[in-house]
Amino acid sequence: QLIGTQRADSHALLALDRGPQGTLNERPIADGRANEADPRGVNVRCGVQGGDDALREHRQLRRYRARQDLAIGAFQRRIFGDLEEATHINFDPRLDAAFARGRFDIIHAHFGHNALYALRWARTVPMVVSLHGRDVSILISKDRLSPRWIHYTLGIKAIFKVASRFLAASQELKDLITSVGCPPEKVVVHRLGVDIEQFTPGPAPDPNAPPQIVMVGRFVEKKGHETGLLAAARAKEAGHDFRLTILGDGELRPRYEQIIAERGLQGLVSLPGAQPHSEVVRHLRAATVVMTPSVVAANEDRESGLIVAKEAAACGIPVVGTWHGGIPEIIDDGE
Repeated sequence: QLIGTQRADSHALLALDRGPQGTLNERPIADGRANEADPRGVNVRCGVQGGDDALREHRQLRRYRARQDLAIGAFQRRIFGDLEEATHINFDPRLDAAFARGRFDIIHAHFGHNALYALRWARTVPMVVSLHGRDVSILISKDRLSPRWIHYTLGIKAIFKVASRFLAASQELKDLITSVGCPPEKVVVHRLGVDIEQFTPGPAPDPNAPPQIVMVGRFVEKKGHETGLLAAARAKEAGHDFRLTILGDGELRPRYEQIIAERGLQGLVSLPGAQPHSEVVRHLRAATVVMTPSVVAANEDRESGLIVAKEAAACGIPVVGTWHGGIPEIIDDGE
């Protein structure tokens, strides 16, 4: 994923974004760019590489239309499959062409491993690297030596040397990245914000309706949804009435469905699957409480600054979370 932004005076920012699972990470692209782009009249061109190698326009692009346009194609063509994944070699000349055509002031890489793609240009153009979580925990886990991530492990010292600034989404992330050799003076804690015009308090809840509990996130270990389900089972056993909705989907769905069946939570817990952003907003605004019971996964994956906790707070909804990652920096315990 490349994002090219160019102001009317031709100064520009080139951003690289691809999640650790190889998927588009929409929030860093959309919400993260919004605060930078819109006030400055910056135009953003987002290209997403599809499975058929076709370039399609990112659906959030309309939010950032402004003045001049800098079109940049996909930066990774899977010509050599696993070899290319394992080495992060860039075989696509379109990225070279983008640098030949444009005058860039800053390269912004979302996720540390994406900085590898920009190293050759970052020696002449300042590079900022945003750290989001998994890109840091990889470096302290056994996964760092796996074929998928060995290139990142071997290249991280070069990234530390060449990059001008690292933006860590939480204090814990800053502590972790400095523990593996990143110069502390290059790291700044830079927490992600939310759109407080979109996330606003909803109508007063129906006093006769059961409490509405919401959890949001991919069905992966670090999100802690299983802990939330076990808490729901205890609440049911204690005679409490409630409704728990878990928005998201993923590899652990069969496990969650098993817990729901074994603990008799049918009718109390619903798993409607991954929802569009508008539905997430609607559920948050209608919630009585939002739970974020995140944990450190077996592979060291963890949260940084948990966006949904901030979105819930913007909606005026209490958040109950674990003492984990950047969550204590978002929730004031007991207040």
